[in-house]
Amino acid sequence: MMVSCPGCNNNYLVDERKVPSKGGTLTCRECGTKWKVSLPLESAAPAPAPPASAAVSEVVPRPNDSSSTIQKPVNCPKCGHFFVPFGAAKPQAFRRDERPRGKVLLVEDQKYFAELTREALGEDFDTTVTANLAAARNLLAPGGFDLVILDLSLEDGQDGTQVLQATRRLGIPVLIFTARDETDLYGGVWDQLKAAGATDILIKGMNVGEELRQKVRALLTSVRK
Repeated sequence: MMVSCPGCNNNYLVDERKVPSKGGTLTCRECGTKWKVSLPLESAAPAPAPPASAAVSEVVPRPNDSSSTIQKPVNCPKCGHFFVPFGAAKPQAFRRDERPRGKVLLVEDQKYFAELTREALGEDFDTTVTANLAAARNLLAPGGFDLVILDLSLEDGQDGTQVLQATRRLGIPVLIFTARDETDLYGGVWDQLKAAGATDILIKGMNVGEELRQKVRALLTSVRK
């Protein structure tokens, strides 16, 4: 039989065999209105009780199994009955690149480059910033950092290379982030930095954010393998 929603006049085809003798309640799929539907007088004769799994129109009891999900309402090709099938929930695909955020310690005394680094690393990394040697050593002592980005020249003339003693002891990779002229880092100078514990180097500039991010990603990936 065909029934209409009193709220929006949307029509529903209901299988009379599934309507209890005392009537049943329907919920409109379009506007959410609930109303009671009764059998026509000529169909009001007692009918065999429907199986426990049967539903009235599209009103389907939700199973207790949390692994099931309600699918889109469908229409039976034989009787026209609308019902909402249940199906197993699709397991959420695991992304191989889903990993905890890397913890980065930035030892940098210039506000501009500190902000540039934070912006470049974004929300993918948990970045802590300090500007002096004592604070850097205190932060590194308990462990927990995955990478250090290190400026060679810090506030009050402090030498950033002294941080390498702590990072080497902890086995943490270090990206040197410096404004020194590249010619000053050729040959023996860079060899000395590597021997002290530096892993890679990037010369500071106005537009190095993307390169900085790529180097950090590469270093952390190599560590986690």
